[in-house]
Amino acid sequence: MPVLTDGWQTVASDLNLQKDCLLNFHPLSQFGIDLSCYVNGVCGESYYTINCYLRLGVTIIEDAFVEECYGDNPPTGTYDICYKGSLWIVYTSKLHSSYVFSHGWPELCNDLGIHEDDLLTG
Repeated sequence: MPVLTDGWQTVASDLNLQKDCLLNFHPLSQFGIDLSCYVNGVCGESYYTINCYLRLGVTIIEDAFVEECYGDNPPTGTYDICYKGSLWIVYTSKLHSSYVFSHGWPELCNDLGIHEDDLLTG
């Protein structure tokens, strides 16, 4: 498994990376990497969550993402999710203090092979 060693402390310091942030490395070329840093589950207009539908009956949309990207217009209602030419209609709603994917989500997970505890980015 490749490991970043020399120079990583400088990168982490220059980018002010927090201890518990999630990093996504995307290769640009043989020697280039695009780095995305998810802090509190959010990176720009993207976020990550863990699929927990089997345990909870819903999958949570991160609060920091809702606040950052939706503000006063939270993500309730239906969303068309298109992937590789297929379409799923997924419902979102508020459950306690969080927004969640609910109806339609199990079918999407089943069709795409998304498992419990898979890390999802959006």
